[in-house]
Amino acid sequence: MWNKSPFWIKLTHWEYWPMNVTYIPVMFYYFFLALKSRSFGFFAAVNPGIEYGGMRGERKFRLLDKLPDRYLPKTIYIPIGTSKENMLEQFDANQLEFPVIGKPDIGERGYCVKKIDNIQQLHAYHEAMYELDYMLQSYIPYEEEYAILHYRMPHEKTGHIISVCKKGFLRVVGDGKKSVHELIMDYPRAILQLERLRIKLKDKMNFVPAIGEVFSLGLIGNHSLGTEFINHNHEIDDALHRVFDEIEQSLDGIYLARYDLRCKSMEDMKAGKEIFIVEINGTGAEAAHIYDTRMNFSGRYKAMLGLWRIMYRIAKINHKDGHDYMSIKDLRNWQKAMNQHYPKIDRVKFNF
Repeated sequence: MWNKSPFWIKLTHWEYWPMNVTYIPVMFYYFFLALKSRSFGFFAAVNPGIEYGGMRGERKFRLLDKLPDRYLPKTIYIPIGTSKENMLEQFDANQLEFPVIGKPDIGERGYCVKKIDNIQQLHAYHEAMYELDYMLQSYIPYEEEYAILHYRMPHEKTGHIISVCKKGFLRVVGDGKKSVHELIMDYPRAILQLERLRIKLKDKMNFVPAIGEVFSLGLIGNHSLGTEFINHNHEIDDALHRVFDEIEQSLDGIYLARYDLRCKSMEDMKAGKEIFIVEINGTGAEAAHIYDTRMNFSGRYKAMLGLWRIMYRIAKINHKDGHDYMSIKDLRNWQKAMNQHYPKIDRVKFNF
């Protein structure tokens, strides 16, 4: 049917529109701020402790390595050229156990992020990532996953949370009659993942879940893998602020970041317990709650433009304190590096 076609689903859901369309108003605002700051690379001064301010191309392992140990899952860094034998030695030396998550050290929007369940898949992942530095990270089995966007003005001890996004993993609920494949075809979000799910689930596509039975289609919280982003800004309170003020103060040179994390519950997170930060994103991060399907256009663009306004304010103060903006030459070199790196990600193919 026409309303189940991937084209129609993407056309009628803002969250799937191309970024070069959704970001048109933001780009106009960015140019305005660039003129005010007299630099197209003013964003680099927002986070002097991250390459390029974390706009794109920053190394994730360096950021995670700055975290207090209690917030960090076991994580190892595998640089380009590492032999399979050396990778396995590091795996064992750090007492990693399956399942683990593999992800590029310089990544984007969940590309090449894979859950690895056994030694055969680990070998396959290592071979597929031969052109890229990557990380292996212990899998945190908690089902609560959030993206928390926090900023702090320079010279201030406390900051502000401006986005709390809960991630709803892709799943279908059985009715005792329909197969997993039929349930997927009734769920637009899952239809967009159909080809990937056919490869992953194989014969399980014919399984008929019982009435009310939840059948998981994935436990990795990436939008590109079908995860639903849900606005939980109502959870912002003093307790949550205290936790992320403490975390951000431990990260030298970082004033704005989005923390992608897993926890046992929101209550535990507000108490600073059982939090595992799986990724830190800098100025290239979005306020992920804007992808909640219930949000209207004005709410989305208010959040998007507001984020850039905050970045401009932080960058201006840091620039006065001696932190450089990116020059035109720096911007060209950065773009050249990105043009060389991201095609390598596009070339990666997995057989599991």
